[in-house]
Amino acid sequence: MEHEYKEILFIGIIVLLIPLFFERIYDDEAIYWYMSKSINQKGLYEIPQTRRMPLAISIVSPFLSINDSILVPRIITVLFTLASSIIIFEIVKNYYDKRAAFISAILFIFSFQTIRFGTRFYLDAYGVFFFLLSIYLTKKNRLSFAGLSFALAMLSREIWLGMYPFMIIYLFKERKSIARFLLWSAIPMLIFVVFIHMTIGLDAYMNRSGFAQEASYVSSNLYQTPISLTQSWIEFLVIQAVTTLGFLAWVWKKRDNLLILIIPQFLLMSLTQGFISNGAMTQYAMWLQATMALLAGPGLLILEKKYFGKYNFKTLILLILILQFFLFSYLASVLSLRGAIGVHDFGYWYDEQVMTLLNQKAKNESIAGLHGAFIKDAGKWIWRERNVRNILELEPDWYVIVEPQLIKFKTEPKNVKEVELYNIGPYIVLHSHPNGHLGDLIEPNEKFSKWALRE
Repeated sequence: MEHEYKEILFIGIIVLLIPLFFERIYDDEAIYWYMSKSINQKGLYEIPQTRRMPLAISIVSPFLSINDSILVPRIITVLFTLASSIIIFEIVKNYYDKRAAFISAILFIFSFQTIRFGTRFYLDAYGVFFFLLSIYLTKKNRLSFAGLSFALAMLSREIWLGMYPFMIIYLFKERKSIARFLLWSAIPMLIFVVFIHMTIGLDAYMNRSGFAQEASYVSSNLYQTPISLTQSWIEFLVIQAVTTLGFLAWVWKKRDNLLILIIPQFLLMSLTQGFISNGAMTQYAMWLQATMALLAGPGLLILEKKYFGKYNFKTLILLILILQFFLFSYLASVLSLRGAIGVHDFGYWYDEQVMTLLNQKAKNESIAGLHGAFIKDAGKWIWRERNVRNILELEPDWYVIVEPQLIKFKTEPKNVKEVELYNIGPYIVLHSHPNGHLGDLIEPNEKFSKWALRE
């Protein structure tokens, strides 16, 4: 094993692998865990029911039959994330040199998106891995496997479908065999489409898929999109400052074919609902920062030769990234409306307390909130806990509130005897017995904003 491999893996284990055991559960990973569990219990027919690209969910599903802890898919996800850092190293090493390759790899590891979402069970890390692997295999002239890998990226996340024509252009510019790539990328996608058609039908799948959600949001919010999008890109440039600096330094010096695979991502990101409405501190930017890192490492070495020749540049970059990590942790804690602890958002011990309480007291009862996915004897799980008005209409027995600012108390909890209140870390847990009394205690907070900077 190369010395740089050991350094990258050591940093990755410290920054990514160890923290995953202490991070709070997030909404999407609860949903994907539930989907994987459903496939495991009910069979392959559940795959199209997820209305998501199925690869990551299908990869995790068999492992949940051995151990159904949320930590299992997290470990698998981190292994994919660490593998992505190694692939970045290999691509840049062959493309430039080992020093640039090491810098590119740690830029990826220390990115906000990688730290926050590359350690949780999100689909994005899987798509990033297979896309980077496709680029690496293309460089090695293994076009059949490159096509297969790109298909797996598309089956991980819908966004990579938009990159498919640009990958073909990239192959053409690199003078690679397009026919082999097309054939081997088409086979998995064809199998997937036939499977969907034979089960729930393509129309039913597409109407509730990620494609439909994105198109519906963008078309209905055209008046608001420019302002929100401007905020999102400013945030992205701030949190990716070091990567952006290196990327621009390289682009300024040299027009590279890899730009064919990077520039279109800015457009696709600008059409992504989550990035538009929620900003750059989301998982959606993970794929862009990963590919920008490929050119950022070599770009930073250009700056070294021009301005920092007297310094140990590798150590300097690592020190800057560590300081950036502490800054991210501070800002994530101060600005979060979820009560985040650091950029990782620690607090899994609170999740365990909530789940222990529900397992003890919520048998055969309905639960609103992400923790309900993990309660084996629950009567019903209602996921969308942020829609307070809808939750009160449904009148569940239990309501786990992740963001306390979502609600306002109409009166003191002691005045509503039918509702028990538990404060567990950042969570508020309400139990109505008999049910139907949550509305006597709480109401939606109409002034609540998803993120303080977007009020």
